Amino acid sequence: MINSDLKIFVSPTYKRKLHIIHDILEYSLVLIVSLSTIFSALFSFANYF
Repeated sequence: MINSDLKIFVSPTYKRKLHIIHDILEYSLVLIVSLSTIFSALFSFANYF
């Protein structure tokens, strides 16, 4: 009941801001994970020589 009341009061601009923030967080998380995997692969490759 409280949740549905909150959905009425939340403005569309606020929802859009939350969506943008969520997208930025998701993108940065993917970037960090991919960079860490690349660096770990480089380090393991450098250890062979």
